[in-house]
Amino acid sequence: QNVPDVQARANYLSCSIETQSELVVLIRDARGKILGQIDIDSHTRAAFGPDEESAVKRVARELGALWPG
Repeated sequence: QNVPDVQARANYLSCSIETQSELVVLIRDARGKILGQIDIDSHTRAAFGPDEESAVKRVARELGALWPG
């Protein structure tokens, strides 16, 4: 989930009042079971583009592959 402007979401719950955008990517094992998530906040709106999203998804896949299944 890539949220370029968290203030545009009525149901957004932030850990910091300075958060402007957020990127959340699930970490899954080989069977698709959710193991956790990578959650990155930024004080800049629209901080995460396709390149950042792709890189974080790659890290999440690599982390999930390490999990004993």
